[in-house]
Amino acid sequence: MNINPIITILILAFNKGKYIEKLLQSILSQHTNYCFLIYIGLDGSKDNTVEIIKEFQRSYPGIIKYFVNPKKNLKRNIYDEDLHNFIDLYKKVNTKFFTVVDGDDFYLSKNKLNNQIKFLLKNNSYIGCCHNFKLYFDESQKYSTNLNSKTPEDINNINTYLLSNKVSYCHTATFVFRNKPEIKSFILKNFNNQYFKGDFIRSLTFLHFGSIKYLPNLYSAYRINKTGAWSQQCQIDNLKYNIKLINFHKNNKTFGKYYKKTFLIYNLYSILKLLDLQINLIDKIFYTIQKKYINFYLNRIR
Repeated sequence: MNINPIITILILAFNKGKYIEKLLQSILSQHTNYCFLIYIGLDGSKDNTVEIIKEFQRSYPGIIKYFVNPKKNLKRNIYDEDLHNFIDLYKKVNTKFFTVVDGDDFYLSKNKLNNQIKFLLKNNSYIGCCHNFKLYFDESQKYSTNLNSKTPEDINNINTYLLSNKVSYCHTATFVFRNKPEIKSFILKNFNNQYFKGDFIRSLTFLHFGSIKYLPNLYSAYRINKTGAWSQQCQIDNLKYNIKLINFHKNNKTFGKYYKKTFLIYNLYSILKLLDLQINLIDKIFYTIQKKYINFYLNRIR
């Protein structure tokens, strides 16, 4: 086994005391030939999250490190629980790879990290690797069926990613990315914590630097609960966030004029879906607009 850590797992943990133990156990039980670090961002939890993490840290002092966000009295809603955490943790990553996982999700396979790292070490052209996942419903304690049976392809570039029938078909915990200085510099220069949240924006950013390999294996679970990202209150907060995101991208030059417009289209689409306005029709209109706009742009630059 390589004794030098090769990957850092970043955990965003705000009020996750009910779930964080299962996540940590699923990480620590990984069968891997590579050493890893676990960095946990503590962001003002009011439950027993901190106590549980400190207990694990005492048992695994060489692996687990936690960091307390110094900002006090943050105004927050359900949706932006972890907005202040990711970039603060990301700045501290010095390993070759990193991955992010929300504090209430967990790994299903003990070979997840080993297989993703092994692939990336053998395939330098790929900037990241993701995989299939299951939904876990807290109330019924049951798993969903295979979510991505219709989308087994790699994510080769931004255009194919945006034109997919499932805009973001891999959840946060499924991704492993390379930790390259030029990418980190790009992210820290162009984003702040508030507008670099979630698998969609991270995927879109890393696709500027290479392809993302898709594995069909069901390696992790995305937990669905009443207080999580799919709750009614969170959908309202999500709606407000998407409106803010539109205003941010109107002035953001990170991806240029073309990508700025695709961001605006995507976030308008998200708002309409959150308002539950004839979802099937909205899906059809959205992908028609996206395809026509992208094809028009590609013809212009040829």
